[in-house]
Amino acid sequence: MKYVKLYEEWKSMEISRDELQKMQGVGSKSSNVFFGGSDKPFEIKMVKVRDITINGKKPGLTLNWYRKHDMDEDLSIINYLIKKYKEGYVNPIVLTKDLDIMDGIHRYVAQKELGKNEISAYVQVG
Repeated sequence: MKYVKLYEEWKSMEISRDELQKMQGVGSKSSNVFFGGSDKPFEIKMVKVRDITINGKKPGLTLNWYRKHDMDEDLSIINYLIKKYKEGYVNPIVLTKDLDIMDGIHRYVAQKELGKNEISAYVQVG
C-alpha cells in the first residue's frame, strides 16, 4: 500500500470499519491502515509540541476550535483522553520523520490542552 497523507485518499481505500478494528486488535497501528504503513521502523521519542504538524502545517487545533465547529464527538474523545492522561498512560501519537501526525490527532490535542510542551511519540526513522 502507498503512503496516504490525505483523508480523501484514505476514504477511497476499501477498508471497512470491521476490518480496521480487526487489524488494530492484533496490534497494527492505525497509521499502518490509514497511511499505508511503511517498511521503515518507528522509534519512541520525546517531541516538542510546537514542532508537530498536520499535512505540513502548524495545527491550530484546541478544544475551543472543536467547540466552534460543533464537533461534539471529537470533543467527547478529547475530554475522555484528557481524563485518561490524568489517570496514567495513553499510547503515544505516531509521526512521520518530519513530525507530521500520522495517527493521534485527538491525543495530540488532549496533551496540548494539558499544557504539555513535550510529548512521547512514535517517530518514523529515516
